[in-house]
Amino acid sequence: MTRHLTKTDFGQCRCLWCGAHPRHPVECRVTVEIRQTIATFAVVAGRTWKSKLRTMWETGDYENHPDPQLLQQYRNIAGSRLLSKVTPQMLKAVPR
Repeated sequence: MTRHLTKTDFGQCRCLWCGAHPRHPVECRVTVEIRQTIATFAVVAGRTWKSKLRTMWETGDYENHPDPQLLQQYRNIAGSRLLSKVTPQMLKAVPR
């Protein structure tokens, strides 16, 4: 089960990964596998990883990435708006 990640425990913030309200009855649609793929991509792509990922999303060219389906799935769930809010702390918290 993947839980929503919010800034506080009080339930007034939306999930940082998927944008859903934390009281939403279902688990976060951004699974651990997707989070791990994003974190790995960020390490491999370097400091400009977000712009590289946006370019991949726009062109559909995933440069032989091993998990293009998971990167595309994250785009379908979160889009560019939530990608811009992904922080290094969020990526460090992803279990490897």
